[in-house]
Amino acid sequence: MPRARTAIRRRLPKQERSRRLVEAIVEAARITLAESGAQALTTVNVAARAGVSVGSLYQYFAGRDALLFAVLEDEVARFQREWSAWRSATTRAPVAERIAQGLALTLAHYRRLARSEPAFFLAHRDEIRRALRPARTREAGHARLGTREDLLRARGAFVRERIDRVEITSFVLTHGVQGLLDAALAHQPEILEAPELEAELVALVSGYLVGGAAPSAPGRDR
Repeated sequence: MPRARTAIRRRLPKQERSRRLVEAIVEAARITLAESGAQALTTVNVAARAGVSVGSLYQYFAGRDALLFAVLEDEVARFQREWSAWRSATTRAPVAERIAQGLALTLAHYRRLARSEPAFFLAHRDEIRRALRPARTREAGHARLGTREDLLRARGAFVRERIDRVEITSFVLTHGVQGLLDAALAHQPEILEAPELEAELVALVSGYLVGGAAPSAPGRDR
């Protein structure tokens, strides 16, 4: 399995004191990035904010890219926790509300990514996922918008047909939304901040699930 290159690999702390030091450095990097932008993310600035020497920082981080990688790891882990909590929540909310909640979480995640270095994230996303879930497959690491349990929350003949094709429906929803947001992240990150984008995503997914009857597949009786 490919591993993160040396420039972004960090030494893992073994003692509690060292773990606290690394956590303080990563938090300092996150705050620096959020408050001052990517141009301010330097080892000198981060060490100063964390209250440690640059030498201490270099004991665990090879340089700026390693700091950025660690911040993005934390961001992806945060999103995965939020997504898991949303998926497992017991609720009788209408399907439209559930769709809106899931998309709001996803869009908020992409907006935070856009304030870091989007190109770096897109280039290293698979490495970040492997670092967080080394024992799981790449596909298992994806947040999915269309599992059978999610689709069963909806009602109507059109949605029932979608449930019959749950794997394809899940693939279309997950990769369709992710593809759109990835394109925005790569080429127009400013569009992620547009208030209208969330409504457009909700309309897109809702329309796909409950907007009307789907055409018959070739050779399939209805």
